[in-house]
Amino acid sequence: MGAIFCRNGSSCSCSPWLKNITSVASGYIVRLSVQALAFVWLARLLGVSNFGVFATVVALVSFVAPVAGWGGYNLIMRNVVDGIRPGIALGVGLIVMLVFSCLTFGLLLLVRQLFFSHIALSLFFLIGLADLIGTQMQVFARAVFAAKESFTPVAILNVVSGLLKL
Repeated sequence: MGAIFCRNGSSCSCSPWLKNITSVASGYIVRLSVQALAFVWLARLLGVSNFGVFATVVALVSFVAPVAGWGGYNLIMRNVVDGIRPGIALGVGLIVMLVFSCLTFGLLLLVRQLFFSHIALSLFFLIGLADLIGTQMQVFARAVFAAKESFTPVAILNVVSGLLKL
């Protein structure tokens, strides 16, 4: 890799921020590629109507999933940067996530009952559980690593989360 110019004008082999950006970006690209392949595979496997039902549930869960975290990522980042032990910061974030995940899950089931009662409850339950709890836990783990400026594990977690959604 060519020389990167540092702030003082001298050249250095590779700046830390460039390594961090490259790690995180490559993790996202691999994750998105894996997810795209998984959706193509699922579309062929399920057929048009069943894939439509699946996509509807995934879209609805993805729409409400950010509420489940309710700022937990930022809370963990702030606490770790402020010197609170990562385990304690993660624990506080998980408690917040569990409370709001339960509320969000209840809302999701209410929407299912009102508008999508023809879709199996088990599909809502499993996708909701995976996205509202599982994905949020993975996001919070990324927050701890990011707060510690350790971005290679963040990239690895991005790839793993894409593989787990298969």
